[in-house]
Amino acid sequence: VQRALAFFADRVEGNLLAAHQELQKLALLHPAGELSFEQIEAAVLNVARYDVFKLGEAVFAGQVGRALRMLDGLQAEGEGAVLVHWTLAEDIRALKRIKDAMRDGKPLPMALKEARVWGAKERLFERLLPTLADHQLAHLVQAASVCDGVIKGLKHPEWPHDPFAALKRLVLLVLQQVTSAPAPTPARSSATAKAPLVLSRHESEFVIRIGPHALMSSRTHGTEDLLAELACARIADRAAARILVGGLGMGFTL
Repeated sequence: VQRALAFFADRVEGNLLAAHQELQKLALLHPAGELSFEQIEAAVLNVARYDVFKLGEAVFAGQVGRALRMLDGLQAEGEGAVLVHWTLAEDIRALKRIKDAMRDGKPLPMALKEARVWGAKERLFERLLPTLADHQLAHLVQAASVCDGVIKGLKHPEWPHDPFAALKRLVLLVLQQVTSAPAPTPARSSATAKAPLVLSRHESEFVIRIGPHALMSSRTHGTEDLLAELACARIADRAAARILVGGLGMGFTL
């Protein structure tokens, strides 16, 4: 079932109207009941439509197959290489700016806000930034600059001359850094262990941090909300249930 769902999602990504039409077609072709993967594979057309602004999310999530498929799809749909590069390069430069701000002592939530990074990409950046070193980001910024030159007609001895081939190389370079990044281990840092725990305020936003590391923010608390929802859903049928919350932080779980 999961294999069939994944195949169907790949074939109709970004095209909800076509997804509805493909489901109607399956209902007409086959009687009611469970369909095999082979039946779905034979009937469902590739009607995916790719959003250039979603490419960065796939890349920074480390989704190699999806990112390359999106890039090929954007090229097939006639999307301009300049726009594709600009969206990806902007994400790379934003990562570098936020990393520099963190190195200067600015809390991560505040740096994300100033860089205008929101939504799904905000969560991806929160996960990635502690794992990427300054030299890695500098290398990606330089690669994005070289790719920009190739797209505009400049030749580079180590890069392909075709714009989308150059974009594919840039995507693969980012994916290589993202997928090989080690998990952050701030607890092992002696400097962090000696740093004081601080509650700070910037305008209407509160941030708990230890040294340069932001632990919690009043602006991003989706994990705390979900923790409460998942825990309470399991005991919803119990009368007068009592819950113990360990480590309140800012209290969003309540």
